[in-house]
Amino acid sequence: MSAIGEILRASQKDESYIKKLRDSVSGLMVDLVGYQTWSWQERWSEPLVRLVYYSATTLSDYQTLGEEYTGIVQTRGNLALPSWSRRFLAVLLKSFGARIIELCIEKGENVDVPGNVKTRLSQLKSLIGLLDSLHTCIFYYQGLFHDLPRRLTGIRYAKVGPASEDTRAGFRILGHIATLNLALNLLMTVIKLVRNRKHDQQTDVSEGTRGVVNSEACLLCLESLGTKGGPAATPCGHLGCWTCLLESTAITGACPLCRATCTLNRIIPLQNL
Repeated sequence: MSAIGEILRASQKDESYIKKLRDSVSGLMVDLVGYQTWSWQERWSEPLVRLVYYSATTLSDYQTLGEEYTGIVQTRGNLALPSWSRRFLAVLLKSFGARIIELCIEKGENVDVPGNVKTRLSQLKSLIGLLDSLHTCIFYYQGLFHDLPRRLTGIRYAKVGPASEDTRAGFRILGHIATLNLALNLLMTVIKLVRNRKHDQQTDVSEGTRGVVNSEACLLCLESLGTKGGPAATPCGHLGCWTCLLESTAITGACPLCRATCTLNRIIPLQNL
């Protein structure tokens, strides 16, 4: 089994090469199609460059530059090389997995959906971040799978040549720190979730109360029913303030709500309402 430090160094080396390739591709595409056109597609440059990089190394039965630098190779845990299909799945997940999930969440947040659905999408985004942090903590303790794609496909690393110095004790301390940070982030997420739930409940109660108040208001003056001269009703059954209904009927000769014919002597004052 390879040391944790070697796996981390290999990953950092690979990421530095991928970044250089991505910057080169972006510069070339800006020169070819212009910045404005390329800016709409730039988000896919890193996944595509990552796919090309791993296709030229991992999928072609070669070590990546980072793996060659640290002297490690991919295995299934029994010193046997992973199958091509297993490596292909790992490359696809590592190249496009995070980007596709991010794109799906963005699409859900931008479409016209109820507020609670957008809240769930925001919670899903936070949950994915916490899951990635949890995986990092496990890696510092076990030193087996550096990223989720390799954990899902069961691809590990083995050291080629002399074993390096055992540094697991130092990485366990780093794992303790990462676990503490994860616990604090999880606590803050739960507190935020509880606060949002309480706010939604208070909003529902407020809207319900407002609806009751509106149903008992005069639709002409928009004040409480009966504020002006007491409550009254038209022959067609619509309610309003006595004064409001008299003034409106005197001008139009009709119910102010449904326009049914109405005279002043047919407006009925209501008692005990």
